[in-house]
Amino acid sequence: MKKEEIEKLVEDIKAGELEILNKVTLLSKTNEEIDQINTAVMAQITSEINKDGKPAFSNQLKRDAEFQDRVRKEKIYIEKQKDIKDKEYEIAVLRIELQNAKYLFREFEILSRYGTD
Repeated sequence: MKKEEIEKLVEDIKAGELEILNKVTLLSKTNEEIDQINTAVMAQITSEINKDGKPAFSNQLKRDAEFQDRVRKEKIYIEKQKDIKDKEYEIAVLRIELQNAKYLFREFEILSRYGTD
């Protein structure tokens, strides 16, 4: 393998690591947004009262069921969940590609050190 090809492989590895870092950062931000939605929906549920002035959802089981029902209807929540799944998949693919590039680099490193006789 030529020196230019090895240098390109090293650059590809560095670029892959940066891309993974960027995707992980975006994933973290999306998870934070989901947490904010969850908090807002749950706060709304727990603050609701019925006509008698009592909590509309009197126990945790009822609140959890109402929470699940409401977030399933939230378009932004659904989009964020899909976004998370997409980013997790992209990160997994990038990690595999990066690992393959590292293995290839290691192979060339060994071959250059010990030759191909």
